[in-house]
Amino acid sequence: MYFNELDLGFAVFDYLDFNIHEVSEYKGYLSSKNNTFYIGDLKSSFYIEESQCIVKGHGVFDFGFDFGVCDEIIVGQFEFDVNKNTFSSKCMLGLDFELDKKKSFSMIGESIQDDIMLEELDIEETFYVPVFNLFLNEDEVYDYDLYGEFKQIPSILNKSLFFYNVELKWDDEDNLLYSINNLDLGNIKGYQINKNLKGGVILDKLNNSFDVLVKSEYESYDFYFFNYNNKNKKLSLFSQNTDLMNHIGDIKKSKRQEKHKKKIIYFYDLFQSENEKEIFEDKLNKL
Repeated sequence: MYFNELDLGFAVFDYLDFNIHEVSEYKGYLSSKNNTFYIGDLKSSFYIEESQCIVKGHGVFDFGFDFGVCDEIIVGQFEFDVNKNTFSSKCMLGLDFELDKKKSFSMIGESIQDDIMLEELDIEETFYVPVFNLFLNEDEVYDYDLYGEFKQIPSILNKSLFFYNVELKWDDEDNLLYSINNLDLGNIKGYQINKNLKGGVILDKLNNSFDVLVKSEYESYDFYFFNYNNKNKKLSLFSQNTDLMNHIGDIKKSKRQEKHKKKIIYFYDLFQSENEKEIFEDKLNKL
């Protein structure tokens, strides 16, 4: 299986020119049964149904994105239909980026928590538990209550935005992953949200950029739109939350950047209007 810098693809070897025991020792297990080819390790695996030409798997994914100092984690299930050339995934998605130390995230987290119109997450243990088992410690997997709230948020979940359930599809023409349906938002930097929101996600492999929109069912509540592009090392955001916009606008630009060897490697700023958010929504609706 491979992901190169322009597109997504899968490779299946007709023969192996190295020792099968080395594959087992260093790459996990390799087996074939009932015309199905399996490869994996103790936690992650994928298999190919030869009769249907469908590849399925689960694990921690590396799609080869380069988001600079912004981190991402994608864990879950995927399916690739070779004949139809379609790729889809049901996964957890975490994106980590910097704003000011604490206040901006607290303003976002509290605003979403206060939205009484949002639906609580429906915790599906048949999905959550197997996925949590892929990347959480054993004592953390069941450390949440009926509403999905952890006694203490595991550090790997404590991202700027961590979604517990996102459905992604691959667009071969534009080389990007895009979300369908609503987003199950788990955490925002220490704030356990566990709510179902409207909006969407685009992860652009060609430009190493991401766009995320989270919003309420009702227009009277705040929305938050984030855009990051690794080419200019810049994260931009826009929101109806005027307190947040004013707070960030009051921070000196020199305090909103990160440098390495005198070069700017990250900078966060504000969009001046919601035009970029509307362009994003229009693009997502057309995919």
